[in-house]
Amino acid sequence: IVAKSLSRSSQHKARVELTEEPIPTLQDVFKPTFLFLWNVGLANTKVRKMLLIWSSLGLGSSYAVHLKASRDMANNYTNANYFNLLVAGIVTVTIGLPCFVFIRMTKKVANGLINNRQDAFKSARNLLIDRISSGRASRLERCDVYYPKVVSEYHGADDKGDDESGNEKKAKCGMIFFPGALVDRTAYAPIASKISDFGVLVVIANHEKYSRCMLDFKNFKYKEEIMRMMYDALCSSSSGAWQVDEWALCGHSWGGSIAIVAMAKEMSSTMKKLVLWGVSSYPSEVSHSGGCDSLRDVKGMNVLVLCGSNDSYVKLNGPGTEKHEEFLAKLPPMKEEKMKFVCDDGSPGCTYQITIEGGNHAGCAHYGPQMYPLPDGQRTITLEEQQTQMAKLTADFLLCDV
Repeated sequence: IVAKSLSRSSQHKARVELTEEPIPTLQDVFKPTFLFLWNVGLANTKVRKMLLIWSSLGLGSSYAVHLKASRDMANNYTNANYFNLLVAGIVTVTIGLPCFVFIRMTKKVANGLINNRQDAFKSARNLLIDRISSGRASRLERCDVYYPKVVSEYHGADDKGDDESGNEKKAKCGMIFFPGALVDRTAYAPIASKISDFGVLVVIANHEKYSRCMLDFKNFKYKEEIMRMMYDALCSSSSGAWQVDEWALCGHSWGGSIAIVAMAKEMSSTMKKLVLWGVSSYPSEVSHSGGCDSLRDVKGMNVLVLCGSNDSYVKLNGPGTEKHEEFLAKLPPMKEEKMKFVCDDGSPGCTYQITIEGGNHAGCAHYGPQMYPLPDGQRTITLEEQQTQMAKLTADFLLCDV
């Protein structure tokens, strides 16, 4: 019987393959990048002033030429064709030059998004394959799901995840996770697996359809997408349906901004826990299509912020900067780092900010080195050490198990 079981397991494992994600073309990325930069530009006061000044100069020059043409023609000094061509040229330059510059900039940014995709380490891919083979993970269209160990009524935790009599497929907490921009979702397999081993059902969003960088914060259907991922995660396990007591949102870097906007706009009435990795600024009106409301006064909202001490992206908007002050002001009140996590006790909520000494930005997952859009800091602890700390803190916060 054991031999047959091992044989079936080996055959199942051999069938598990992770298909290579196609690299998007410039045509795929150009339109969303164009719209994103257009909205960013219109929301930026300096850009609007520059466009206003440039337009005024163009219109003023055209009007001046028109007045001179009217006088000269009245005195029969010249014909109208010369001045008409001159006005047309001024208008063309006034409109055409900004459009040319904007299109060139859009192409540059779009090519940057294509050429700086962060693929997962092979070890992360192999781990995901092993988890899928053992029934501890699933790769679905919308997301990857990492299941906790199945609790058996008679034998305790079952690491295989098989649907045996007496097993209870229930998790105290589920976590919807948004990956960082351009990062392969498979790169989060090791840390997601660690968190699931603590008893959290982890759902990693698939953003390949957004070329790994969701830019349309204004029109993204947050609640619909999250509810669909929750349903898929609960009902698509090979070992049967799961139950989850409560859900939380989590995100890394740009994905953390998505989690904040989703929580502030649509999910704060049903979810009360938010986990942010490598995030030190609040979504703004300029970069996130109008931003979002503050979470400061949302009753019962608890937030965990985990950042590496060598994270260049966090330092960019770190303590002392205006963006970081706004970040703290819009999150629930800060609690001391050494204080224990508390479960929902009806309190107004709080924010825990913890620094992983020696950690960096890319250390939140198995990819790197990260050099775009700026070089990441050097990690002075191992990848395993950083992720072990982050997984434990995240799970403790979600489960209040301290």
